[in-house]
Amino acid sequence: MPRTQEAATYEVRVKGRLTEPWLRRFERMQFAYREGDICIVGPVADQAALEGLLISIGDLALTLRSVCCLEEVT
Repeated sequence: MPRTQEAATYEVRVKGRLTEPWLRRFERMQFAYREGDICIVGPVADQAALEGLLISIGDLALTLRSVCCLEEVT
């Protein structure tokens, strides 16, 4: 029987700020502002979900600063 994959926790840092309506686009994520950037932190189910998150950031024309896996479930 295949093992159920659990979500890894990622931090995606982008340049600038987002208003509340735009933040709602990132379900189940938490947000923090640091040094003029916004950090989007939360669970990402798999690589396809991570790609979807990054596409959403691109759709908003945000400048991507970094992507970091904070906690990977094995």
